[in-house]
Amino acid sequence: MKTEKESKLNLVYIGSDQKLIEGFSSKSDSIVFIHFANPLQTSEWLKTNSQIDGVVCELDLPGINGLDYHQTFISSFDKNNDVPYVLLTNVRDTELTKQAISQKIGDIYIK
Repeated sequence: MKTEKESKLNLVYIGSDQKLIEGFSSKSDSIVFIHFANPLQTSEWLKTNSQIDGVVCELDLPGINGLDYHQTFISSFDKNNDVPYVLLTNVRDTELTKQAISQKIGDIYIK
């Protein structure tokens, strides 16, 4: 039988949207919410914590964008591309969508 923590989704959010942080944090009955402001912090954490069920990542991040970080995430932490990766953006962009599809990103949401 799974423990309460094992039955919750382990969700990593990379970004700084306060509304999203508050929204995910309010779902603590069903989500273990792990937030990082930038990809470097995320990568450091993932080196010792690989049990995640999904990643929600902003496109615009300090130092690297969410598309580029997806490539780092796959090559370093999810070689089989098993973990759903959702990209968040503020604008609809056909080229961005094409690139995300070619990288096999799980989904793109426009905020």
